[in-house]
Amino acid sequence: MENGKGCLAVGLANGIGFGSTEFHVLRPKPGVPASYLFQWTKFEELRRRAVNAMTGSAGQQRVPAEFLRSYSIPDHSVNEQRAIARVLDAADHRIQQLEALLAKSIRVNLGITTELLTRGVDAQGRLRDPAKDGFTSSPIGALPDEWALSTLKLVCQKIGVGIATSCSAYFIDKGVPLIRNQNITKDGVSDHDLIHITTAFAEANRTKALRAGDIITVRTGYPGLSCVVTEGQEGWQTFTTLISRPDRRIVNPEFLAAFINSSVGCRQIQSLQAGGAQQNLNSRVLETLLVPVPRLEEQGRIVHVLGDLEAAAGQIRFQFQKLIHIKNGLMQELLRGRVSVSALITDSSGLSLIGEATSAP
Repeated sequence: MENGKGCLAVGLANGIGFGSTEFHVLRPKPGVPASYLFQWTKFEELRRRAVNAMTGSAGQQRVPAEFLRSYSIPDHSVNEQRAIARVLDAADHRIQQLEALLAKSIRVNLGITTELLTRGVDAQGRLRDPAKDGFTSSPIGALPDEWALSTLKLVCQKIGVGIATSCSAYFIDKGVPLIRNQNITKDGVSDHDLIHITTAFAEANRTKALRAGDIITVRTGYPGLSCVVTEGQEGWQTFTTLISRPDRRIVNPEFLAAFINSSVGCRQIQSLQAGGAQQNLNSRVLETLLVPVPRLEEQGRIVHVLGDLEAAAGQIRFQFQKLIHIKNGLMQELLRGRVSVSALITDSSGLSLIGEATSAP
């Protein structure tokens, strides 16, 4: 119940299926659409109450069958049940389409990103062709002849670590934000569970304060995961993260962060990091990371293309999340009988909402 999993058993080869004792099996009465019943099992309200009704010890908690037997739902007619199921199933179908499209977009982007960061983009905006343009082999693979291969240390003004002493005594509700490893994503700093420290403590550690264009990198957990510090994050502090300050005369921070996060960068980091079960990346190791260095103009072109790719994926992600939100709202309205189902189907508003929110990208 807690993980939201469940399925509607359709298309069984011989009409019969088997499951473990971990499952609750609901079989609709004759005339009741199975998809209507299935939508109820996915309803957040039902699942939340089911979790609260769990019995048993920690790790072995189960939802008693009696909870499902006694759970009260509105007395919809069969026609209403079919109408509700039709609208919600249509939303689910579109959600699945968008989810598949988003996964494909992410896979394609990963491949294109590697190509961009190792083959580059010529002055005409075309991906360089190894069969026509000059390429030279290197420890990280073939690179365009005119590119240099350097180390992170040589393309950065400094590489260090954020605050590494205990900070808990200086936590306050509102102060200088303190970025921890879990706040770092490849798309930027997440403000989820972001903590703050006093101005005085931040000032005492001013040599570790962030500047716009710095690259912050995860040390433990997901070593190597990096993002670029924005202008709005200037002066913030970090806790035990790695901080690299790119020399902008040599390298574009966005290009450098993209390379560190790429499959080529990740493979290097995996081979370089220290530690056993708890993998750890330190600054001295990070300094040795091999990085390609195209001319700054070409780095800019590459960053621009990467931005376009992310924007396209972001649009699909937005539509996906928007439709989930709409579907959750429809479940509240339809399953609980808060709107007239007959009116909804007559003017097709539910289906039009789905189409409007997720017109094909």
